[in-house]
Amino acid sequence: IQIVSASTNPDNAALRQQILTDPQATTTAVDGASRLIQTQFDELIGELKKPIWQRKTIKTLDDNSLAGKLAVMLTIASGNAVTDRFGQDQAMVQLLGVQAAIRKFRWENEKLPDSLAELKLGNMGVDPFSGKELLYKRIDDRSFELSSVGPMDRDDEGHETGKRRQLMLKP
Repeated sequence: IQIVSASTNPDNAALRQQILTDPQATTTAVDGASRLIQTQFDELIGELKKPIWQRKTIKTLDDNSLAGKLAVMLTIASGNAVTDRFGQDQAMVQLLGVQAAIRKFRWENEKLPDSLAELKLGNMGVDPFSGKELLYKRIDDRSFELSSVGPMDRDDEGHETGKRRQLMLKP
């Protein structure tokens, strides 16, 4: 078996050496890593079935066994980053749709709506990150701001920082 890692992380080098010196442990570790990864993906799939604002952060594997180290090494993308990105894209599509509805309202009524409720948007007006109405603010008779609270900001290890990265559509 040859393990190739783009990382120069000393833990990965030690793991590689451990696997190379004990083939039986390698088989056991691969089976264990497979189970750990499957468990983590099952948890991710369960969270994906929920609205974004109800999802919990998927915890990174915290298993120092050979199988756990291998699973961490093989898990390339963070499930949290994937769901955050999907949510961002969803929110941007909704913001564009709401912007179009606002412009249509302005065209038909020669004024901006006082609130998004006037537009009767249904789910399109719901911020996927909060479950509440998207943020709308009239600046003057012709301009407005439209935004989503956005995803939670994360540190380099994928942990939430407690701050949000607001998404704003600039009309």
